Amino acid sequence: MKKIIVMLILASLSFMKLYAEEGTQPDDNCIKINVDDKLSGKSKNSYALTVERLMLFYGSDVDLAYINLVNSVAFDNLREFGSINTKMEAFLDFSKHEGRTAGLKIKKIYQMKDSHLRGLIRLYNSFAKKEKKPQISLKGKCTNVFYNGVRDDFLRLDPELRKKARAKSSNNKFVAVVKKYIDKGIPVVWSPVFGSRETRVLSPIYLITGYNDNTKEIIYLDMSKTPQRMNYEEAWGITTGMSTIKPRVSKK
Repeated sequence: MKKIIVMLILASLSFMKLYAEEGTQPDDNCIKINVDDKLSGKSKNSYALTVERLMLFYGSDVDLAYINLVNSVAFDNLREFGSINTKMEAFLDFSKHEGRTAGLKIKKIYQMKDSHLRGLIRLYNSFAKKEKKPQISLKGKCTNVFYNGVRDDFLRLDPELRKKARAKSSNNKFVAVVKKYIDKGIPVVWSPVFGSRETRVLSPIYLITGYNDNTKEIIYLDMSKTPQRMNYEEAWGITTGMSTIKPRVSKK
């Protein structure tokens, strides 16, 4: 009997270790992207790293010349890309042209536009008024508020009220899109915005690789090798874009 109990404990520990190592839980619907051990080490930012991970995931040869090019471009300089609204959109627009040499196929799923931000702020203000908190004014802004910065307007919003406003706008659609692509085995390229006006703002791109409906979380890969998790509402609250990137010729 003691031997059986010991065996059960060891089996349980092995099971727990497996999920701890993979960063997954029994209820996760997750795409396994185990390519980090094959990375070139040349990717210096989240844009290059995400593209390299996807190329390896789809069984395509990594174009190091393109990776080096992505490393060198400052996607913060949005005005250089004409009417481009966000850093991710600048990257995707750049990749549609320069990425042809790497054989990339890009599909935009969602891109936050000026009208989306204005609508979000109107919703935010309705919640702020009810809770007697400061409202956000767009008076005096130029036509495209993104040129005065998603960093100024989007991040000025109180995080909790922003989640409420964003959830009311289209939270269910965000979750539905994530599920649609993950269920097909397609990682989603995700553009969140982190930070505030008082701190350094980060606008990276990460890979959504799974979700868990029980915990209401997305599962994503950032610059680290460990899968990260975020609540649905929190994730949608900082989302500015989603897309898919595939090699035109892949083994999947």
